[in-house]
Amino acid sequence: MKLFLDDIRTPPDETWTLVDNVPDMIQLCTEELVTHISLDHDLGDTDPYHSGYDFMCWLEEAVFLDKYDKHSFPHVKFHTDNPVGRNNMKRSLDHIRRMLN
Repeated sequence: MKLFLDDIRTPPDETWTLVDNVPDMIQLCTEELVTHISLDHDLGDTDPYHSGYDFMCWLEEAVFLDKYDKHSFPHVKFHTDNPVGRNNMKRSLDHIRRMLN
């Protein structure tokens, strides 16, 4: 499964599942085999209390708790226009990659 977290944009094609809030994103990641994740940072009115960075913090904790290994960890990319949010999410992903190696 490919997950696309965003409140405004649509996924690049029909192979992606659109998710507009972090709680649903976390639920899908715990219940499904997720191979790809693409994240926006700011989720506007659909999830005003969470951001793509909050999801990355959850993902980082999941890796720390051994819920993922380097073979099962999904490919993660960022499509946000928020440069500060992108840097925070990238820093989290860099930390995850160090844990997985």
